[in-house]
Amino acid sequence: MQACNVPAQDGEWPLPPTCVEGVFTAVHYLSRYAESLSYRLDEVNELMEDLAA
Repeated sequence: MQACNVPAQDGEWPLPPTCVEGVFTAVHYLSRYAESLSYRLDEVNELMEDLAA
């Protein structure tokens, strides 16, 4: 819309509210997934240290 010089409606810039909610939801779950991966990495590192000892 901005590239075509079309004015945005109230509450729809830069994204409509439904898109904003979707983006926040996606970021929330991606953050939780990233945290779970870091916990697993810590467990793997501890296991590798135990095996090396």
